[in-house]
Amino acid sequence: MVLIVFSSRGGATKDIALKIQEGLRTSGIKADVEDVKNKPDPSAYSTVILGAGIRAGSITGAMKRYWQRNEEELTQRALLLYVSSMARGETGKEYVDSNFSPRLLAHARFAGSCGGRIRLEELSGFARFILKKVASITENQESLDEKSIETIIQTAQSAED
Repeated sequence: MVLIVFSSRGGATKDIALKIQEGLRTSGIKADVEDVKNKPDPSAYSTVILGAGIRAGSITGAMKRYWQRNEEELTQRALLLYVSSMARGETGKEYVDSNFSPRLLAHARFAGSCGGRIRLEELSGFARFILKKVASITENQESLDEKSIETIIQTAQSAED
């Protein structure tokens, strides 16, 4: 059985978790999706997927505390790690590498970015101002990486076989 734990600020990370759950469900694999705030216990699962949104280069404190508290248990399970960020390629990989421990990264069967989304109307006025002035972002953006999401689904399926 698969546990998908997410930490989402703008909703993209949760949406990715639900896409992964649906992909696993269609292949007959049960997957539970839990917000990290619920502090789910990974011990009853054979595979655990952790997903976290990135803001200013960092995952939420709740997700960091979760993996730190459960690191030993997580290394005894099939583990997949993803971040949700507009950054692609090397920058997306750097976000994963800088937000999870070397031990988890070495153990993970997948560690990468699944793309992200920016909805300006959901941001504070200050955050919108910064995005407009610094990054020249003036409209909503979505760039989910369907290939990475499919890779996570296939990797989790293989772990459950």
